[in-house]
Amino acid sequence: MATSEKKSKLDQIEEILEQAESIHQEATNVLKGNGISGVRAFLNSKERLEIKRLKAFLKQMDEENRALRDKVEALESIKAMADPKPKKLKKRKARDRKSAVLALSDIHLTELVDPSSNSYGNEHNEEIGRERVRFVIDQAVNHLKAEASKSDLSHLQVALLGDFMVNADLHYKMERSTPYEPLVEMEVVYTMLDEELGRLLNEQPCDSVVITGDVSNHDRDTDQMQMGMSADRSYDVAMYHRLAAKYNSASWHIARTYYTTTKVGDFCTTTHHGHARGASMKENAVGVMIPRWTWLNQQHKIYNFNLWVQGHHHSSNVISSPFFTHVSNGSTVGHNGYANDSGFRPEPPSQQLVFINHETSTVDHVQTINAEAK
Repeated sequence: MATSEKKSKLDQIEEILEQAESIHQEATNVLKGNGISGVRAFLNSKERLEIKRLKAFLKQMDEENRALRDKVEALESIKAMADPKPKKLKKRKARDRKSAVLALSDIHLTELVDPSSNSYGNEHNEEIGRERVRFVIDQAVNHLKAEASKSDLSHLQVALLGDFMVNADLHYKMERSTPYEPLVEMEVVYTMLDEELGRLLNEQPCDSVVITGDVSNHDRDTDQMQMGMSADRSYDVAMYHRLAAKYNSASWHIARTYYTTTKVGDFCTTTHHGHARGASMKENAVGVMIPRWTWLNQQHKIYNFNLWVQGHHHSSNVISSPFFTHVSNGSTVGHNGYANDSGFRPEPPSQQLVFINHETSTVDHVQTINAEAK
């Protein structure tokens, strides 16, 4: 045993001596390379390695900075869409300065409605839906041109208030009312919006156009609404961004929250799909849909609007207070089985076109556009 331990210690000593000899040989080799020059060459090689490492580090930092700049530019672009600057109107001729807001919402393009399911006898499918939207755009262009012939109508806001889809994922416990799965339906709806919006922009008479896009309740890809994340989970918003990239001659303001505010001169308009709890409406004894004034007055303190435009309730309605005008948009899908069984008053399919007088900063008049050609 003692002999084995002695050999182990001798082995360790020999290993140390071998390491020392190796280090000595390396130093000797360096010195042999022309003395000081060899040392300098050795140090230069170390310096080159360090420079190479630093260059790699700087390249990585440049790539990270470039990625951060791209993110900042993207965020600034989104903020510009969601936080529009006021539109200025110039006084021209001896005519009243006016602008218009065309509300488009609750299209439910592919929804299937059996006429036997409702007392109004309304029928709807994708083909009928396309015809109704086309008719609305035709009539809107006609009304805009007629107004432009007698006033200084220089600006148009197209308010996309949402619910262009049915979204089968939201109605899995009910009778299926669309033949498409959501992603397929989104492409069908996008094609319709692409064609009709392109036609509207080509034919409308105004000098400038702003298009606002709001989130809605049929546009989400989750079972429940996600507060603060609506725009990130929205089929509608995805379509808005695609349309904005194509129709970039118009100014686009795509909502990041439930509410979108725009200003034309001193006149402020706030749009909202209408699915917030406080935005609910009730029909009074004479058939007029009444909003919740207490909640609206609170929103008025926040946004200071002259005009509030919302959809969701499938009811065309206009009512004013001393401080602002409330416009509720109709739908093009019309009365269906759900509305019938819920006891809602039947209404013909329609959309709203609002004309604003900027000489008085008031709503001039509202044109309800019937979506059915008679």
